[in-house]
Amino acid sequence: MTDQPPVKRPRDDDSGQSAGSSNAQPTINKSDDFWLDDGNIILACELTGFRVHRGVLAMHSPVFKDMLALGNPDSEQGFEGCPVVVVPDAAGDILHMLKALYYRDYPPAEKVQLELLAPLLRMATKYMLGSLRKELISRLQVLLPDTLDAYTSADRVNRLDGLIDAELGIELGVTCDLPIILPAALYLSALRLQGQMHSMKRLLPPTDDTNLKPHAVRFLNNWSHLLDDVFAKLDDQPFWKTLEDGRWKCLSHHACDGLPFEAKRQMETRCRRLTVNVMKQPIIKVPQTWMICGACKDNVRAYERQLRGKLWDILPAACGYTSWDALRNEQSEDNA
Repeated sequence: MTDQPPVKRPRDDDSGQSAGSSNAQPTINKSDDFWLDDGNIILACELTGFRVHRGVLAMHSPVFKDMLALGNPDSEQGFEGCPVVVVPDAAGDILHMLKALYYRDYPPAEKVQLELLAPLLRMATKYMLGSLRKELISRLQVLLPDTLDAYTSADRVNRLDGLIDAELGIELGVTCDLPIILPAALYLSALRLQGQMHSMKRLLPPTDDTNLKPHAVRFLNNWSHLLDDVFAKLDDQPFWKTLEDGRWKCLSHHACDGLPFEAKRQMETRCRRLTVNVMKQPIIKVPQTWMICGACKDNVRAYERQLRGKLWDILPAACGYTSWDALRNEQSEDNA
């Protein structure tokens, strides 16, 4: 036998806190951007913690106000003496939201990026950040406006930062209660789809093609039907009245040959198939070989302006709405 005493089994408290202890601190990686020394609440998501001010969250968001008033089971654990509230959002989205709440110049106003506004709008809608949501909507309408003048304005062109992601715009319009941006977003989606079809020498895509975007196909089908009425109402234009020797007769200049017969057909084809951006680019192309007078050229441009206005007017109907005014009223009610 040995004189050494038997080895005792160590108690749990001899080796520190056990893994299952209710006092164990959660695993949190401190955010490099938002870990404020005087913060009194930690928002935790995807193992990232944002130490911020309870009062700032409650002041801007009734959702956060109620959440913090009710408490959170995870806040009892705390981290470095600060309560923890776990939220199910992406850490990047929370970071964007906090920057918008704390920094007045965020997001930057000089250029409008849909990819930056999207997570902010999702957070503003979810947490009912009313002032931020209104500001974001006004910026989104620079990209996806509800008037033709705004769509073609120099201000919109100057503030665009790259190509607009039409599919993301559609998603935001549907999921964030923002129907006012849907007509412009769906138009851009259909325009790009038709550009792809045109490059592959395909006509208007059939509705049963599962490889195509169904919302863009529905838009194009509605658009094509609505154009019949648009063209019918514009058929009374003087230079479409008289067809002689395969040309539309010029009404103001005897030496002018007038527009060739195919001018009207080409114009209608461009509108139906959206082979060009009919809201901004020439719908009737006038090559020098046509030999038309200045008055005919002026008539063509005047007709284009009138046609473009009517095309813009039917965008809501192509999306399933009745009119722009109805959409604006719906949007006003959603924001009330």
